[in-house]
Amino acid sequence: MLRADQVRKLYYGRKLSMWDIAETISTTPATVIYWMKKYNFKRSSSSECAYVKQNPNGDPFKIKTKLTKREGELLLIGLMLY
Repeated sequence: MLRADQVRKLYYGRKLSMWDIAETISTTPATVIYWMKKYNFKRSSSSECAYVKQNPNGDPFKIKTKLTKREGELLLIGLMLY
């Protein structure tokens, strides 16, 4: 039996797919799906899952707000060339 906090931690916290959760706890994906339905957890769409899997470090398009000196210089050069 999967506990709600265990599923929440793996799916929402560590952002593992249902297949990855099943491998982690040595069960089948159908079992994970069953418990997610039982606990009424919202499942991500397939496109959301693919995006998270391909970008494990977060959004690659997020603009950095704190730049190093070198990054600031490169930004300025890029803006001047534009």
